[in-house]
Amino acid sequence: MGWGKGTQDSFYNVKINFGRLSDAIAYATTMGWGYDILHPQFRWHQKKDYAANFTWKGEAKPEPAYD
Repeated sequence: MGWGKGTQDSFYNVKINFGRLSDAIAYATTMGWGYDILHPQFRWHQKKDYAANFTWKGEAKPEPAYD
């Protein structure tokens, strides 16, 4: 049995949060570090309940004729 995931990097799980993006970039450049910018993930769809799947959406659109 061995360890599942190991790394020699001591900053592997370090996450630092800043109020402004410019502060974070300035801090990283002063420390001589590279950086990755991760923006928050947004939900692009609206939450709806299960019953909304069965609501009336109007008449069906006609399908185009296939040749």
